[in-house]
Amino acid sequence: MSALSVAARCLLGVVFLVSALSKRDFPTFSLSLRRMRMVPPAWVTPVAAMVVAAEALTVALLAIPGTALGFALAIVLLGSFTAAIVAVLSRGITEPCPCFGPKAAPLGWEHLGRNVFLLAVAVLGGFAGSGAASTGALVVAAAAGLIVGALITRLDDLVALFRTA
Repeated sequence: MSALSVAARCLLGVVFLVSALSKRDFPTFSLSLRRMRMVPPAWVTPVAAMVVAAEALTVALLAIPGTALGFALAIVLLGSFTAAIVAVLSRGITEPCPCFGPKAAPLGWEHLGRNVFLLAVAVLGGFAGSGAASTGALVVAAAAGLIVGALITRLDDLVALFRTA
């Protein structure tokens, strides 16, 4: 397995795992989706449930070495989320981002940038191939992916920190 693939799997795995687990407050997540007006009201709960399930499935598929299915599902999800963010921003809706649990910060351009970055990681990881890498390189790649993934899940906090500084 290539170091790039390992880094991408770890980064995306952390992001999707934290995202899925942070939606434990399912009613709040569903309400946020309702306020974004992305789907008809009757579809909000089923769509919210599918999002959580797809995020969890992405984590499981990314954990399987030698398959690109996790990257493919990540690309589909991130593409959908990115399109939704563009739609919400273009309509001027100021609903907080439910990406990693309930937040006070409304969706913004930083969320769009984050998703474009994650989409690029998923594409690169999916095409990274299975080139051989040393154990040390794989360990460093995994650690880097985990660290960057953790930072991405705290994006709202990091943006708020630098906005007030």
